[in-house]
Amino acid sequence: MAGQQIRWKLLCSLAALISSVTTQPSTPSFVDQPISETLEEGDTLILRCSFGNFTSDFNAQWVRDDVVFSKDFEVYREQRLVNFFGVTEPSRYSVIGNASLGEFYLQIRHTTVSDAGEYACRLSDTIGQLSDSDTAVIQINSLPETSYPRCFPTDLDSFYTEGETLRVECVYRGATEPLPSLTWVRRNQPLNGERLYDSLSDVAYNWTFVSDDHGRSILCVYNYGEVETQRCEIGPVTVYYKSTIQMDPFIYVTVGQSVQITAEVDSYPAPYSYIWEINNLNVENEQRIFVNGNILTILDAYETDGNATIT
Repeated sequence: MAGQQIRWKLLCSLAALISSVTTQPSTPSFVDQPISETLEEGDTLILRCSFGNFTSDFNAQWVRDDVVFSKDFEVYREQRLVNFFGVTEPSRYSVIGNASLGEFYLQIRHTTVSDAGEYACRLSDTIGQLSDSDTAVIQINSLPETSYPRCFPTDLDSFYTEGETLRVECVYRGATEPLPSLTWVRRNQPLNGERLYDSLSDVAYNWTFVSDDHGRSILCVYNYGEVETQRCEIGPVTVYYKSTIQMDPFIYVTVGQSVQITAEVDSYPAPYSYIWEINNLNVENEQRIFVNGNILTILDAYETDGNATIT
């Protein structure tokens, strides 16, 4: 009798062990995993995480920089923004999705630079951690203030003289990631001049005026990442510069023919008058030689006109 009871108890224990083994739930597998992203401040971030064969025996957790901050659809207390009136804003963090489909998507609204970090979705059960998803590296770029960059000086003289130097400065505030760059540009080319100093937030040059600067502006271009976002401008400037004169170095004419010689003059202000010389003698209007501003006309060329020097 005692032997039969012992055998019965052993059979019951074996049956219970077989039952516990056969009813152990299978471990869910990842279907969607979060991916790395780069966003601008204020954007909404959604990181996807879903499982196949997910049951209530398991939990989905979100981890940022190795710190667990959610369980299923519950987000643990995170640092919330306080508005101008001292009122704490609603949570920007939430977990959305359908648990019956194994969906646990992390949503962060109105992202700030503090939301940057490494995120992962974690599968756990009552005993502890089972597995982690791929790690998603999230970068949040802060935007520059719309009132920058600023160009100085803001007040220009009525005119400048060729060779004169003007100190120009460009400053910005706001962006931190990615690091911005400031570039002085003249006619779509970097400004040539003496660089006084160049930092991430301030660039100063000595702009030495040349004749080609007359009527032109220079720009300070604010490049944010790979995109030009904003710019400021100095100019246009008025530059007084000396005259340059261009004429054909040699003029050929047949005896008895007429010839017209034009002097191309570039200056600012424009020339008030023109003085022509032939062999170092001033030319006055006469029977066959006429002056009309920058144009000299010689009628009925003489043989003695040959080898004359005209200025």
